[in-house]
Amino acid sequence: MNFFSHNVNLYYAIKFSSLLLFTWPIFTIFLFSNGLNMTEVLLLESIFSIMLILFQLPTGALADLIGRKGCISIGLSLIAIGSLLYGIGTNFWQFAFAEIIWGIGGATMSGADTALLYDTLKQSKKAKLSTRIFGNGFFAMMVAGVFSSLAGGLIVNVYGMRWAWYLSTVALFIAVIFSLFLIEPKRKAVKFNISKYYKQMSDSIKLVFQHKRLSLLTANAALTGCLGTIGFWFYQPHLQASGIPIAVFGLVFAGFSIFAAFSSKIAHILEKKLDVRKIVWLSPFLTAIALIGLAMFFEPIISILMILILQFVRGFSGPTLTTLSNEVMPSEKRATISSFGGMLSRIFFVIMAPIFGYMSDNISMSFALLMVAMVAAVQIPLFGIKQGKV
Repeated sequence: MNFFSHNVNLYYAIKFSSLLLFTWPIFTIFLFSNGLNMTEVLLLESIFSIMLILFQLPTGALADLIGRKGCISIGLSLIAIGSLLYGIGTNFWQFAFAEIIWGIGGATMSGADTALLYDTLKQSKKAKLSTRIFGNGFFAMMVAGVFSSLAGGLIVNVYGMRWAWYLSTVALFIAVIFSLFLIEPKRKAVKFNISKYYKQMSDSIKLVFQHKRLSLLTANAALTGCLGTIGFWFYQPHLQASGIPIAVFGLVFAGFSIFAAFSSKIAHILEKKLDVRKIVWLSPFLTAIALIGLAMFFEPIISILMILILQFVRGFSGPTLTTLSNEVMPSEKRATISSFGGMLSRIFFVIMAPIFGYMSDNISMSFALLMVAMVAAVQIPLFGIKQGKV
């Protein structure tokens, strides 16, 4: 097996194993069962986001300077520990500590995995396949989501919610083992020192702000990811309020993952048919439509259909926006800039998510969803990219 195939196959295996989270169908319900409300649920995710904000850029720069493979392995290990802490936790503060560990782990590997893969493609002269490869990676994640949703529903019904956490932890440690066999693409050797470390971060941020296309793509992808994450936390309470039994959540979420997998699989086809402006505008437009539908209707069929639209956005936007951004990133700053984009997404989340959680608890879920839809609608003209500017 050559270098290209070796790293790509391991990337798929890591994505699959790390997304075997058997808790997806019941995550919010699990937190509710431990006495938390929607505000506290989104506060937990905000704690996770703060960790990403604090650590994502520094660890991205570290990955660019000392290597991506080690950061991926360390990050996955911390995420596995966070999963285990969730499994034994019983209150908000214990879950908050789990989110801190999980967040540091997520920050450590964020940007490093896509940077390692894109440099693998570039070194193998296969960069033109990037959207397809990233799409296949997302497809592997969604297949894992299908399996873990179906198995998670069965595990919860037979053994209880905590066993879903314990088995997720095992899958994450398997991903750690896979990461140990990755091969670092050849890059110009850089001697690490603190001065170069800070310069790596500052130069990468300056590049994002100075390069118009990169800044617009980074901001658009960050907000799209933020709104998708906020929407996810409303899936389970909305389905429950629509009259769908918790016992079938595993089957329903498996369907969501299949649909997201399909959209990621065809992302490279749609990319060829759409110009940059349509690619950038499609995700927030569909997000706004789906959230308005969720706000107005609490019926099983409509609820599922609207979430399927959000799942299409989830599968389509990841590979396309990742490729568009990576096309204009210099290799030596790729992980740092990718991490900065992830950090920006979490800054948006920390600002907005607790507000929407408070609205849901104190006004109504419908009002909160309408406000999220409004942000998505504003995103359309705010981060538009003219084809001639690219």
